[in-house]
Amino acid sequence: MIPIEYIAGLFDGEGCFDVEINRDNRMRLGLRIRPYISLGLGVQDAQILDEITEGFPSVSFDKRYVKAKDGGVKGVVIKLHSKKGAQEFIRAIKPYIRLPTNKRRLELLGKLLDLAKPYKRLDDNEVKELWAIVNEIRALSKKKGRNAKYRISVASESHL
Repeated sequence: MIPIEYIAGLFDGEGCFDVEINRDNRMRLGLRIRPYISLGLGVQDAQILDEITEGFPSVSFDKRYVKAKDGGVKGVVIKLHSKKGAQEFIRAIKPYIRLPTNKRRLELLGKLLDLAKPYKRLDDNEVKELWAIVNEIRALSKKKGRNAKYRISVASESHL
């Protein structure tokens, strides 16, 4: 089994901690809020990703292969979208994350997941807090500028 410190180091250096917000009229506020935690490695390191997923049996990771231009496989990505799984995973690796921006992103993501509980109606202050968290996560994004692809697909809070 891979030590938790090693897993945290991999996610700290190569991972992604983000939030995905999409319009969904079936959800309260008309939004679907999901965590987006992922790690991609080369195909030669696929076994490491398998060991990570085995180390968290109650967390449901989605595993995808990245195709190369020649039709082969060049990489493997594991993704985590479930709120419950994300909360468990964040609790496990957070003490070992070293990069200040990643620490802050994990804090914000955890706060967002606590705020966005299923079947809980948000009051006006909670909605404002939710958007403040989303905007701070957006500001901490590794991808900056016009070509940045944010996981957040809702343009602004004025859509509420």
